[in-house]
Amino acid sequence: EVYDHEDDDSVNAGEESFVVGGVEHPPLQGKFFAMSLYFFTLDSLRELSHPSKEAHEALNLSWPTPSIDELYNALDGLCSRSWEGDLEEIQHEAHAFTRAEVLPYRCLESVYMVTLLRDGFGFHPESRDITFTFLVDGSEVEWSLGMALSLHAEEQQSLQQPKGLGIESDPSSRVTANSRDINMTSDENEEECPSGDHRTSSSSCCNEDDDESHHSSMAPPSVFS
Repeated sequence: EVYDHEDDDSVNAGEESFVVGGVEHPPLQGKFFAMSLYFFTLDSLRELSHPSKEAHEALNLSWPTPSIDELYNALDGLCSRSWEGDLEEIQHEAHAFTRAEVLPYRCLESVYMVTLLRDGFGFHPESRDITFTFLVDGSEVEWSLGMALSLHAEEQQSLQQPKGLGIESDPSSRVTANSRDINMTSDENEEECPSGDHRTSSSSCCNEDDDESHHSSMAPPSVFS
């Protein structure tokens, strides 16, 4: 779906839904941080778009919270530059977060990301709800940190729930779970390992002396950032 903002007076489209990769997203609310490739690519747009002087200055003045329009207006400044005799000569020091082999793709990446933010996720062209950032309080912002914070919040929320709300359907089964340990004591879930040890359906074959094998580590999923 393509975002049509001509009849929308709000900063962000409040009631419209948008589909990206077949996934429908709810209306936008609140403020956002754009990190990783969003920051690397659009920060290079900020630095390398100076052929479009007015758009370049506007983007730099509003950084790190530019509007979608300011990002869009700077695209021509970057994408109109030639490789030979221009970007090729500065490819090794063009941008602090752009390697020489990546520089030729920054135009395409910038166009894609600005279009995705506006037409995919539905950010209004005049909105300043996105902060593009690499560091927060001196620490690098990345998706793995966000996932760790999310897991921690879920764990704390589960610990704060009132006792007595859970009902065990089978008294012979006891489930103790958190983000690092899952222990099933029901006999129905036990399987015999080739070595003669026993394991539950939620753990791998192990020896009794191997404490770490009783824990299942959570592998982070791939996310788009």
